[in-house]
Amino acid sequence: MTSPQTANDLDVEAAERAALGPDIDRLLEQGHRHLADIAPELPVKFTFAWRGIDFIGHVHELDDELELRLYGDVGPLPFSSERPGARRRLLLLTRRSENDGAVRFAVTRRQRVGVLGQIGVEVPVTCGSIVVAATRLLLGLGPWLELALEEIPRGGRAAARRGSVSSGAAE
Repeated sequence: MTSPQTANDLDVEAAERAALGPDIDRLLEQGHRHLADIAPELPVKFTFAWRGIDFIGHVHELDDELELRLYGDVGPLPFSSERPGARRRLLLLTRRSENDGAVRFAVTRRQRVGVLGQIGVEVPVTCGSIVVAATRLLLGLGPWLELALEEIPRGGRAAARRGSVSSGAAE
């Protein structure tokens, strides 16, 4: 449990910022603007973690438009002998999500629950437009992902993070 910030904590933060120099805010702002304007060469592949899940992102051209696809390894599908209710609920989630074109859950050949989402990316593509598209997709995914995470033991998700994310992406 974290304690609320005290006046001493705020003094430490102020001292750390002062040690970085008076121009740090200006430099951070310039860096942000610069990143937003960078036009990456397509296709773009990147990885990140969100809510304890490793995601792989891929931006590519599709029919004269740009599309972002995200894949995340949510964790192992519980065995029916271990947690039959959790297994049923996760399988129901995969069947229901097949009807939603933007995000869907699936079970891989290795009996892992994965989530795949796709969304358009604004043209011209920049690092900023990719972040915006990924954020929109993840915000829509959030409630569904919470349902899935309730059914997967924490140890299973931790094992997924320790392993190679890319090994499960093509399943």
